[in-house]
Amino acid sequence: MKKKYIPLLLAVLLLFVLIALKWVLLDYNFSIMIKIKDSAYTHDSGPLVISSAIYSAVHGIVGALLFVHLYIIMAYYFSKAISTVWFHPIFILIYMGLIQVLYTWYGIELDWLPNYFATLFILIFLKRGKSENQILLRIITLSIQFFLALHWLNLIPLISKFGFGSTDIPTSIRIASLYLKNSVILDFLGFAFFGALMVSATLSTILFLSFDRYISIAESHHESEKIYRTKVFENRIYEEIHALTHDLKTPLVTIRGLSSLIPLSNDVQTISTYAERIDGAAQKMSDMISSFLYDTFREKVLLTDLIDILKAQLPLHDIDIEFNVLLPKEPLLLNVNKIRMVRALINIVENAIMADTLDSKKKIEILAIQKENHLFIRISDNGMGISDKDKLHIFEIGYSSKGTTGLGLAFAKKVIEDHLGHLNLLNSTIYGTQFQIHLPISGDDHAKEINHDT
Repeated sequence: MKKKYIPLLLAVLLLFVLIALKWVLLDYNFSIMIKIKDSAYTHDSGPLVISSAIYSAVHGIVGALLFVHLYIIMAYYFSKAISTVWFHPIFILIYMGLIQVLYTWYGIELDWLPNYFATLFILIFLKRGKSENQILLRIITLSIQFFLALHWLNLIPLISKFGFGSTDIPTSIRIASLYLKNSVILDFLGFAFFGALMVSATLSTILFLSFDRYISIAESHHESEKIYRTKVFENRIYEEIHALTHDLKTPLVTIRGLSSLIPLSNDVQTISTYAERIDGAAQKMSDMISSFLYDTFREKVLLTDLIDILKAQLPLHDIDIEFNVLLPKEPLLLNVNKIRMVRALINIVENAIMADTLDSKKKIEILAIQKENHLFIRISDNGMGISDKDKLHIFEIGYSSKGTTGLGLAFAKKVIEDHLGHLNLLNSTIYGTQFQIHLPISGDDHAKEINHDT
């Protein structure tokens, strides 16, 4: 069932309840008057208090049910009108007319003053908040509290001079309390219930307003987060474009240099050689652009070439950094998206560079081992490690303990998984951190011996 039909079904249910109350309240006037007379005859204020409670409950519930029913109907069919200036006065007029008709049909006298003020207060309190949030809960909660509270005023002798409780039943209750000389008790009960329910209604409204403020703050934070993430992704794109343009310089220089030599040569063989080299450089540029634009683009790249590009783009020659690379002796050809794979490696190594260390010099090591059809690349540092709390979130987008964008490891993990591989945190203590990249490769070679390249 769609949520938009729930309020309408509730309105239909409330209508049936209001109709059914006709038969429930057939003996209402008679039973109340009997209790008032019994109280006067027996000089017992108990039946009088019960009569007061029944009177307030009946009128409060009927008024609240009609209010909720009418508000749902008007909100459903005239949702745009709720925020207009004329909605409140028109709603009050319609409500007062309907409740008069309903009470006449019930055969009960109407005290219009409590219903008028209850309706006015509820509309004002709803207007103060974002009434589209939890609308059903708000109108039901506030309606019950306000209608019950204000109908207790009809029974308080001190309030009667202001026009409250002018019909037969509340007047009879007040007269009986004067006869029994316990009008003070009725005043106390009336004010106690009225005060308690009004305080409850006020607290409910404060809670709703606090919820609205929370929603506004959450929406504001969500919007700020969207802007932040947009800027982060823009920066990531800028970094990739910067890396791409840096790599494009080499084939571009080749093309420009050879094209300038062609007019100076009359040898057909030489010109043919230059043309082939220019075509090769252009193809290399095309592959670079494709690797940047398309995630699924793959090209054959030597592992040593990936490491060389990584070295060229990171400040690894700093005197405070000791950088070691251990690679297989035999050349290893990988089928990868070069631009993105290099960026993934850079992101992991950048984390190692930023890690705090207890040693005088930062040590970073890349160890590559081929085992049959699998390549394992372990990137280690001597930093102070990652806390147990951070270990659970390091691969989440936007999470960072260093105040960075929080995209580095998340991006690296996605790139490696796009290549059907895995990125894992093997170990992290106060003595260092070690990440491992596992990539499937083609070939039947066994584990290779390792050489040392600084």
